[in-house]
Amino acid sequence: MNPPSPDAHADLVVRDGELICYRLIDLGDEVLLDEAEQALLGGEEARRITLSRTLASALVFKARPLDVLLPSRVVRLPDGSEAEARVTARFFDIGIASVRFVLPIPPETRLADLTPLLSKLYEHPELDAEGRRAIELLRPSLGEAIRGEPACEEIEPYTVVFVRSFVGDPSARQVLAHRQVLAKLLLGEVSPLPLAESELDAIDRFSFSYFDNDLAVVDWDGALVLEPQGNREVTDVLEFACAQTVGLRGYDALIDRELEHFYDHVQAAGGFSARSLLWSPYATLAKRVQERWLDATEFTDRTENALKVVADLYLARVYRAALERSRVAEWQAAITKKQARIAQVYEFLKGEVDSRRATFLEVAIVVLILVEILLVFV
Repeated sequence: MNPPSPDAHADLVVRDGELICYRLIDLGDEVLLDEAEQALLGGEEARRITLSRTLASALVFKARPLDVLLPSRVVRLPDGSEAEARVTARFFDIGIASVRFVLPIPPETRLADLTPLLSKLYEHPELDAEGRRAIELLRPSLGEAIRGEPACEEIEPYTVVFVRSFVGDPSARQVLAHRQVLAKLLLGEVSPLPLAESELDAIDRFSFSYFDNDLAVVDWDGALVLEPQGNREVTDVLEFACAQTVGLRGYDALIDRELEHFYDHVQAAGGFSARSLLWSPYATLAKRVQERWLDATEFTDRTENALKVVADLYLARVYRAALERSRVAEWQAAITKKQARIAQVYEFLKGEVDSRRATFLEVAIVVLILVEILLVFV
């Protein structure tokens, strides 16, 4: 006789799980992972991530990220308590580092009771400071492996509630029956009022399962992953989507600053002077604009090609959902639009340079003709 199935309306109680708190940091234009791995061989335990057979057949990394195992740290939680966290830094070739703090969830913890903690962990200054400190300690060893300067100084947080098992071993469908609990958990909403149906619909739309007993629910600031086998394929995909988001957002801010500089320079250099008849004040700026356009094109191509999901439909759906929730398509569209604006600025400056050159040649020709006429009379 089969045992009765767990009550779908009973509390979700974590039997075995942990919180994975990510702090993603922009390091620069690019991290040369081969050089970084060689630089860290003599010190910290560094290795390129090893993909399982399933993950290796599903994901194609242009350059496999580099993991660096760091010493465990005692972290002060928002409620004032302390917990020992396992810490790892992961470097992506697109110039992003992710520092992961893995905190155990005490057994027999109700999932709903984690909501107040997560609401504060999403933006916890203690973890922000620890994440930045971990990267600063590694930066001297990395040396020339980091190319360029960071486009954004802000730290991007992301938190995954990683559960290996709930009490009663509910199925994915039974876990999803607790939509209010899941939605409030991922939103960090501590109000006793129930959420609107539109918020709950997002849980259904962005939840995915491969087997009946696993589940991934993806949101903007975090995710819930139920994985009885303890595999980290889903969390790896979510982390990479976050890294792409941070890279695009940083580059978008960088292009904004560059465009402002371009406009200011054009206005400052646009005045008339005798010298401007012979030499264009825009020549140097036009070259810089062209270089920035090439940089932007190379960056977007490198970001889009850094990871390709080629097989596993489950991982592909999770990856696309993470990109959608992070609004990666919107960031890419914004960068593409600004690339077009940079191209327009370049065309304007190039046209101005060509026009001044043509004017100079015409003036030179007229002067030569006048000189010849004067020589005839003389």
